[in-house]
Amino acid sequence: MESAADTAREAVLTFAPEYQYRTNVHLHGALCTVVQGDVGKGLRQATATIESLPLTYRSGNIIETGRMVLRAVPHDRQALPSVADFRVLLADTPISRS
Repeated sequence: MESAADTAREAVLTFAPEYQYRTNVHLHGALCTVVQGDVGKGLRQATATIESLPLTYRSGNIIETGRMVLRAVPHDRQALPSVADFRVLLADTPISRS
C-alpha cells in the first residue's frame, strides 16, 4: 500500500508543481507519519512545510490540512510542546483567501 502511495505522491509532485499541491502532498505525508506513531517527526514536517510558505500562500485549505495533522495526534500526546507550537502556528496564521 505504501509503494502505491509513494508512486501517487511522486506523480503529483512531478505533474502538479504548483505550491498548493506540493504543500498538501507534504502535509499529507506529515499526517501519515503522525498516524504511524512518530508524532514528533510528523509535526516537524508539517511545521516546516507551513513555515516555508509566505503568509499570502497559507490558504484556508492548507491550514485545514494542518488541522487534520493536529487531529491525528493521539489524545495522550496532545500535551507535547511540538503539538502546542504547531497549534499556535496554525492559529496565528492569517488565512489567505486565494
